[in-house]
Amino acid sequence: MTTALSVLIPVYQRFTGALRASRSVLTHNQTDLETGRIQLIICDDASPSIDPDELRRELAAIHPLIEFRRNVTNLGMSANILGMVESCRSFYCTILTDDDWFEPGALTEILRQLESGVIQKQSVTSIMSPRYSYLESGELAAVSCRIQDSNCLFPAKPRGQSLPLAEGAYILSGYFFRPDCVDFDLWRQHIDNAFFPIIYSASIMKTGSTLYLNQSLVHHTTQNLCHWQAWGESDQAQQVRLCHDYLESLAIVSGYGRSRNRSLGDRVHTHQQRMKSYNKRLIEKRDVVLADLGKSIPLRLWVDPAFLQAFVRFLYFIFRTDPGFVIRGSRKKRQER
Repeated sequence: MTTALSVLIPVYQRFTGALRASRSVLTHNQTDLETGRIQLIICDDASPSIDPDELRRELAAIHPLIEFRRNVTNLGMSANILGMVESCRSFYCTILTDDDWFEPGALTEILRQLESGVIQKQSVTSIMSPRYSYLESGELAAVSCRIQDSNCLFPAKPRGQSLPLAEGAYILSGYFFRPDCVDFDLWRQHIDNAFFPIIYSASIMKTGSTLYLNQSLVHHTTQNLCHWQAWGESDQAQQVRLCHDYLESLAIVSGYGRSRNRSLGDRVHTHQQRMKSYNKRLIEKRDVVLADLGKSIPLRLWVDPAFLQAFVRFLYFIFRTDPGFVIRGSRKKRQER
C-alpha cells in the first residue's frame, strides 16, 4: 500500500523545534502513522549544536516509527529538502519546517481530501492554504497567501493565476504536493535560490490542478531567529539577497515550459501577470531596491519588457507617494560608505 502522505521535517539548529513539530503530527494522527497512512521523516542537516544520538532517542520516545536521518555534511536548506523530496515514494508529501507545527485536525482534513476521490478525478497535484504567522508570544502577526475567501480548485496552468499560485507556494509549511511531479533538474539548476519552493512549484502546478483550502493548517512562527547567515553577513545583505532571489524565482516560473504557440490573449495575460507580480515586490522592498539597485535586481530582468514596465510604475509610485525617498536613500548609502 502506498503511503498517502509523508511529512518531511528538515532540521537545522532547532532541537526542541524538531520535537514540537513531530508531536504536532502525532497529537491527532498517531493511528495514521501506525497504519501506514502517513509517514514522518526528520532529517538534520549536520547541525553543529545538535547531538544526533540524543535527538534520535527523543524522537523514538515520541514514537518508534518516526524515521530519523542526518546528513554527514551541511547541504543547505534547499539541498537538504530536495534530497528528502526526491527520495519520497508517498502519494503526497509536505514540508514542515522546524519552527512550525500543524494545527489540530489539519492532517485529518488533508487525508480526507487525498482519499475523497476528488484528488484523483481532478488530477490535483498540489494543495495549498493561507499562512497564518504568529509571534513567539502567540499573537497573530499576519495572514499571507490568501488567494480566495473560500475553497477553490484551479486547473493546471490557470490563465491569469499561475504566478499568484506559485508565489503562494513559498510558504513551505502548508503546501502539500505530489513528489513525482517535481522537476528536480530545474530545482538543482537553481539550488541556491532562497525561494526554491516557488521554483519547484512551477512543474507541480503545470502538471495538474491545485486545490486551495481557505483554512489555517499550520502555525507559523515569524520574526524569530532564522539561520540566514549563508545569504549575507548583515541584515541589509540578507534583505538584498532575498529581494534578488524572489524576483529571480518569478522570472524562472513565468518562463517555465512556456509555449511558443500561445495565443495573443494568453501572452497579454502572462505579461500583465508578470508585471503586477514584479511591481508588487518592488514596492514591498522599495527601501532595499533603492539602497542597492544593482544587487537586488537580477540582470536578466533589465531586458524583460514586463519588468521594465513594472519598474517604471514603481518609480512613479515612489515619486508620487514620497518624492524625497530616493534622495534620502542615496544620502544614506553615501554615509554608509
